[in-house]
Amino acid sequence: MGLLKNKNSSIRILAIFLSVIFLFSCVSTSVEAADGDPATTELTGATISATTTTGLLESNLNTVQNNTIDPNGNITLGAANDVDSVTVNSTGSAVVLLTVTDSVGSGDTLTFAGDITIEDAGTNDTLTINTTDANLTFLDSIVHGAGSNAVTINAGDGAGGTALTLTFDTDANEAQAIAATINAASAADGIPISVTNPSSDGAATMTFAEAIGGSNTTTAIDTWNVGAGTTTTCSSTVRVDAINISSTNTTSFNGNVTGAIDLSADGIISVGNGANITGAITNTTTNQGTLTLAGTTTVSGAVGSTGAGLAAINAGTGTATFSSDVKTTLLTTNGSGNIVLNGNFTGDLNVSTGNSATITIATGKN
Repeated sequence: MGLLKNKNSSIRILAIFLSVIFLFSCVSTSVEAADGDPATTELTGATISATTTTGLLESNLNTVQNNTIDPNGNITLGAANDVDSVTVNSTGSAVVLLTVTDSVGSGDTLTFAGDITIEDAGTNDTLTINTTDANLTFLDSIVHGAGSNAVTINAGDGAGGTALTLTFDTDANEAQAIAATINAASAADGIPISVTNPSSDGAATMTFAEAIGGSNTTTAIDTWNVGAGTTTTCSSTVRVDAINISSTNTTSFNGNVTGAIDLSADGIISVGNGANITGAITNTTTNQGTLTLAGTTTVSGAVGSTGAGLAAINAGTGTATFSSDVKTTLLTTNGSGNIVLNGNFTGDLNVSTGNSATITIATGKN
């Protein structure tokens, strides 16, 4: 019996030992900001001009370092779902600058195939990507953790002398988070953003966690093309002159939007409580497109344009204020909120069963 007891004790010790190893393994892998391994090619300030599947790493910087990337001939950093494109995990307060300039000015493309991550637990690192004349394509997430860690993308040469595009691609068929502020270098730079899904499966959501287009016309993005088969969420403010939505899925705005929105497909625009739209919402085809308001929202421009206008507008709780004309097949109140129509209204109005709403029509409007 004593021998059996010792044997059981040994088994218990072995089980505990294996559990500790498993737990340590889980903890170790959890520090990865996204789904790729860290990059391993250390940044030195030298120009990067060739594809680097091992990605770019900054691990020992405690100051400012400017690195030039020349994508002449099109180059790729990292590997999709495998190795980060850029990993910043400095022991100090790193200020990493990546200046992307095509040496022959031909508008070549730099592709970030893996994640861009800041993993410094000190929460005081910054990464700025400045592209002056090269296209940038992002195939995975951008994650910077908590604290004052930050990632910024600036596009354009500041004088409007170059044509380039920022493309965010969801073809990896996984949810992607873009935790980066995205700005035009100046008002002269006509910068387009494209959200694409070549497979058009619509299974993954692209979430932009931070401001797009800055806080004024100087840094505003020119156009934003939300492509077919994409599902896009914007968690912060959006300042884009023209937002073109050709997806039949949902495009969500949870922060204020400044710019005109056009629905060229029968998609859904979802607006979060407290978010306002400064601009018009148009539809390319009559009776297509749905606008859903979760709570209190003001839309400054006209809503609905072609034919009967939008297919539907759904107003929730709170107060939905339309400052200009509204054209829709059906405006429905789905909550006990208020609707304020300060322009002419064309369409049917429905108060859902079991709900009550106050509808105010401005003097002289129909």
